[in-house]
This record gives sequence, structure tokens and C-alpha cells, in this order.
Amino acid sequence: RFCQVTGVQTCALPISLSRHSEAIRLLKYAPENPLVYYHLSWLLHKEGDRNGAEAFLDKAESLSPELIFPHRVGTLACLEWAQMVRSSWKNNYYRSLLYATMGNRAKATALLKQCDNSDFAPLYLFRSQMQEKEKDKLADLLKAEELNPNDWRTGMAFISFYQNRNRKKEALAYAEKYFAQDPENYRIGLRYAKLLSDNERYDKSLSILSALEVLPNEGAYEGRVVYRNAHLKKSIDCLKKRQYARALKHVEASMIWPENLGVGKPYEENIDNHFEHFLQGVIHEKMHNRKQAERCFDRVVGQTSFLSQSNILLTAKDRKSVV
Repeated sequence: RFCQVTGVQTCALPISLSRHSEAIRLLKYAPENPLVYYHLSWLLHKEGDRNGAEAFLDKAESLSPELIFPHRVGTLACLEWAQMVRSSWKNNYYRSLLYATMGNRAKATALLKQCDNSDFAPLYLFRSQMQEKEKDKLADLLKAEELNPNDWRTGMAFISFYQNRNRKKEALAYAEKYFAQDPENYRIGLRYAKLLSDNERYDKSLSILSALEVLPNEGAYEGRVVYRNAHLKKSIDCLKKRQYARALKHVEASMIWPENLGVGKPYEENIDNHFEHFLQGVIHEKMHNRKQAERCFDRVVGQTSFLSQSNILLTAKDRKSVV
């Protein structure tokens, strides 16, 4: 049985050869899908079947655009014909996706601006990315939230909007709001944990991370990075407060690779812990543990292959000589 993509793709050859009746037969095997129906309407129009063309155009316009992503250039012709027959925001939305895929941002944006009567939240999320002015971006995000207040993608869009403007408190407020709606959503959870850490709420950040279950996937280092940074920032905070034992505890924890955060621990020789060892050395210095401090600085000096800058290496050597 054809999927909608296969159906549209398969009919491309007969259409290019003007064998419309064959393309129509092929498309009728495809499952219900607006793009399939737009093609059928267009082809039936070409074959002179006005009633059939109207019927399939009605079907195309009646279906939701949820998870519909036109990407074939050949689809543009039938959509432009359909828009001349019957103007609709759905058609403008589909064509905007196509033009965006083709790299024509100006045309895509122009079409999206004709969709103000839409009740489809993802359209406003997409349009917010295309807007140039900050107030227009925010207006579209607010409209998307009004239409679908429980969609985590809207929450992620709000968080990114405020993060990109270094407005950490607003970003944190949205992360907290959407995480409360869906505490099992690790994507929102990771953003929430990072923002808590950025706002110096390290204990809460680490508590959130301990409860998340991040789906392992290629390049899924974000959870581990947030976890490490939260522990290191907390360690430095304790160091400033002269809470040396707690500071050491957090440095040690920062070198753990929790299984629930979506990434496995590499081989020891591939792990860069030079900053952690350096921080341990500094803390031991403050505690007057000279031998432990020296061992920590020795580890830093021995990890030269990881050092992109020489300042930590030189500082460790200087401290080692003093110790």
C-alpha cells in the first residue's frame, strides 16, 4: 500500500509525460492526505473533470495540515493552481513550507503573512522563526500558545526566544511552566535544568536531572554537559563560601556519567578532566592538604593533549612548584 509520499513521488513520471490518467489511478491507491488530494484535483481539472476536481479540492482543504510537509518542487504547480481556484490559508502555508525548503525565505514569509485567519498553532511557530522584528516573533509565539497551550514545542520556542536575548528569568519561567505540565519530557527538562543552573539554582537543577530519563541518541551530550556544569558551578560556589568538603564532593560528582542522562561513559583516556583536577587541587590547597593538591596538579600537567589553552597547564605547574 502506498504512503502519501510514495504516491506523490510515483506519479511524478507519468505527470512529466502528460499521462494524467495513469497518475490519477496511482494516486487513488494512496491513503488520505491533503497533498495527494491537491494533486488529484489538479490532474482531474487537466482531464476536464470539473466535478471530480472540485470534490478532491474540498477533501484537500478539509484535512488538517498536522504533520504535512510538502517538499517536492513538482507539488508547487498544483498548489498554485488550487490557490487560483480557491484561496486558503492552508494552501499558503503549504507553499510557504515549499519555498522555505527551496531557500526562498522572502517568498515563504510573504505567504505566511497571508495566514492571519489560521487556527493552526504550528503555523505560528514556523512564522515566528521567519519574522524579522522581535515584537512580531513574540506575537506569533503568543498566538501559538493561545491555540495550543499544552504543546511542549511552543514552550521550547519561548525558552529559545528569551535565551537568545539573554533574558534568563523569562526563559526560566517558561521552562518551569512547561516542565510542570509534562515532567517526563526530557527535552523541556534539560532546558529547565540548564536555566536553573544559569540562574544559580544548582541544587534544584541537579534534582531535576536526577529524575530525568534522557533517550540515548547520537550526540546526546546535553544532559551530561548540564550535569557537569551544575556540579562545577556549585563546587565553586561552595569554595567561595569556604565550604571545602562540599566543594570537593561536587567536583567528584561532576566526573560521574549518570546512565539516565542519555550518554555512556567514554574510555578513561578519552575523558578530559583537567579542569576538575585543577579545581580539586585548589580546594586541597585551601584545606592545607599539600600532598593531595600536588597529586591533583600532577594530573593536570599529565593531560596536556586536552588543553586547548595553556593557562591552566601553566597555572598548575606554578602551583605544583609552590606546593
